[in-house]
Amino acid sequence: MKILIVDAEAQVLDAMREILQGSGGCEVRTASSGRQALEVARDWGGPDLLVTDVVMEPMDGFALREALAAEFPHMRVVFVSGYDLSGHADRVAGATVLSKPVDAVRLAAAAGLHGGPASGSMLGPYYVQEFSGQRGAVSDYLAWQQAMSRHVVLHVLDSGRASDKALLAAFLAAARAQAAVTHPYLLAVHEAGEDGGYHFYSSDFVPGHTLAAYAAAGQPMDDRVLLGALRTAAEVSQHFKQHGLARRGITVDDVLLDASMRPRLANVARAGQPGDIDEAAEVGAFARTMAGVSPANGPAAGVAAALLASEKPDWAAALKLAAAAKP
Repeated sequence: MKILIVDAEAQVLDAMREILQGSGGCEVRTASSGRQALEVARDWGGPDLLVTDVVMEPMDGFALREALAAEFPHMRVVFVSGYDLSGHADRVAGATVLSKPVDAVRLAAAAGLHGGPASGSMLGPYYVQEFSGQRGAVSDYLAWQQAMSRHVVLHVLDSGRASDKALLAAFLAAARAQAAVTHPYLLAVHEAGEDGGYHFYSSDFVPGHTLAAYAAAGQPMDDRVLLGALRTAAEVSQHFKQHGLARRGITVDDVLLDASMRPRLANVARAGQPGDIDEAAEVGAFARTMAGVSPANGPAAGVAAALLASEKPDWAAALKLAAAAKP
């Protein structure tokens, strides 16, 4: 892959070059201005990927993209900027946008250099928009499913490890297990597939932040939101228990709050037979998080205190307390 990086700041240019060259599988050239980038690109026969700052003179990143795209229409683009580009939706359309300072993992992911698809590429029926996280050999991406006009999350197995038959089997088994569980509070899995050596499955996308993220920010939270989050986790836990389904542990990282602060839960289903779950540890950790962000002397604080005072709290008790509380 041929990557052209453009930025007027030498330190930023060197940092991005080091990140991409260190990821391997690419040839990198650089330019410190739009005009120089045009010369380098034409001499090179066009880059596969343009990584460019936006605010440059006399030619900005938008103008550079337009000029190069006219000559090299298959070129992908990553805009890197320290400014908010949300007001330029028409000019960033089809490109990936990363914020300065540049995150090494996200930059490598945007270029498609970490065992996953590149941002701006197609994976089956999905348009891959941006890398959003990684868990072991599985990377997550925000993607657009054009046929259904909706955003989804794509979970993609590292292509370099797909030859590991046991790992691939475990990945597909996890997808099937998650797809088999339906609950209104649980993020649903839609389908699995393979394209160009990438094995993937898709699931619901809910824009928002996790309860863990709010807690880490030390942001006080509304009683109604906290009690709703606890009820959501407890009801999902009870659903798995009542139907004899296997799941992994539930944490505050799994509770996603949307723009209206309504809770949903990550799909915690796993393949295999139900195993022992330490509910006391799960509920205790959840209650400690609630206690740290709930209003003093409010109903959420009271529920958290009651759970922490219990010798062995479980999700059934948490559900009863949350349902009885009056926010």
